[in-house]
Amino acid sequence: MTGKTAAVRIFTFCFVSAALLAACSADVEPIPPPPPEPVVTGPPTHAEYIANLRVAGLTDTLLVDGWLTGAHTALRKPTGVAIPHEEAGIFVPHDVRSVGLAFNVIEGQTLRIAIDRSSDSRGRLFAQLFFNNPQDFETPFRQVATLTDTTGGEFTLTDSGRYILRLQPELHASIDYRVRLELEAALPFPVSGHTRRSVLSFFGDVRDGGRRRHEGIDIFAKRDTPVVAVVDGTAVARESRRGGNVVWLRGGGRSYYFAHLNRIAISRRQRVNAGDVIGYVGNTGNARTTPPHLHFGIYRRGWGAIDPFPYFEAFTFSEEPPESVFEPGFGVITTTGLNLRETPGTDQPPVTQLEAGTIVEKRAAAGDWLRVQLANGTAGWIHRRYQREAAAPVEPLRLVGDSWLHASPGGQPVERIRAGRPIYRFGSASDWDLIGIDPQEPMGWMPNRSPERASAGP
Repeated sequence: MTGKTAAVRIFTFCFVSAALLAACSADVEPIPPPPPEPVVTGPPTHAEYIANLRVAGLTDTLLVDGWLTGAHTALRKPTGVAIPHEEAGIFVPHDVRSVGLAFNVIEGQTLRIAIDRSSDSRGRLFAQLFFNNPQDFETPFRQVATLTDTTGGEFTLTDSGRYILRLQPELHASIDYRVRLELEAALPFPVSGHTRRSVLSFFGDVRDGGRRRHEGIDIFAKRDTPVVAVVDGTAVARESRRGGNVVWLRGGGRSYYFAHLNRIAISRRQRVNAGDVIGYVGNTGNARTTPPHLHFGIYRRGWGAIDPFPYFEAFTFSEEPPESVFEPGFGVITTTGLNLRETPGTDQPPVTQLEAGTIVEKRAAAGDWLRVQLANGTAGWIHRRYQREAAAPVEPLRLVGDSWLHASPGGQPVERIRAGRPIYRFGSASDWDLIGIDPQEPMGWMPNRSPERASAGP
């Protein structure tokens, strides 16, 4: 950005923000300052943008204040998604809200993020990946990656837990985006030519009449099927009464246990790479009376045994998903008792239940599912068949006095409507009306108990 362009942009921000602040001072309750931005590491693209706004003296304006609040809300109130996930959405210039997509990860999994945007999109899209650690009171959201807004990237994640992808456009941007999330398995499968379908005994199963629990999984295969290392590390060959011929592999902060091997393929102590053959399936030790199989376990210092099964699962699209068709706007729920889901899918837990007639704002689409937001800010997913486009009565209303439309109830003002102008009411939620100046298109929310309330008639 040239100095002249930066100066023009700063002047534009100052002019628009000052105009909004002056015009709204009599109509809008003051918005409290947002909590401080989370401490981040990595490329500070988003942080630099905030720093530039601060240098320009814009962080105290209503417009930028709302933008910063939107960034904060996306981390503290994200919408859940189930990986693999693909969605299409739109950011419009007047809306300062951002998007937070939350999902769970097993340490060692590789996350693939693909971001695409339409050719007519305008403005930058900040895309950041955060690890959410609620036990860290000082930095509950640690940024682990910054993405470009056109390509995405691949990231091997070192912590198990909840991650949040935040998407936020710069001020006044207009962006039609598509994002895809996939997860590769954290570990390669340890028995050559086999998959998780060969696991027939699981972690926690009862052993010795209930005196102990199974601290691993049993993978059944033909005798002498090759067994491979799952990480780079140091392998040690041993023998024991219970495990028979065993190999311990230490790498990546974990210990991996391979038991009941028919033969061991390494020396007593040897450095190996992931994929190297370290032994062959058998039934030595206390497995002499069972068919050949590999007992595989994972141990973490301070934690003990860990269930290995999730480490072999990938969450990727087996085929190209159907294209998500998305048109932004407002919908009306058509059935009572509709579950608003945490993530797309009828098997996902509900956030709440919606009554017929409830107004929802459509924020994105994932196949046949819509990510929607209620007037109170609650977000979740519904199937698109249970909503219809919001419609207004043919008879218009007229304003007694000037009033502002807001992007959401109590949110950012987007347009000032002058007294006497015809408007259309599409529905109500608490103390707010959904209003448009066209009977086919709702535009935003207006207080229905303000001095400038809408009234019927010419």
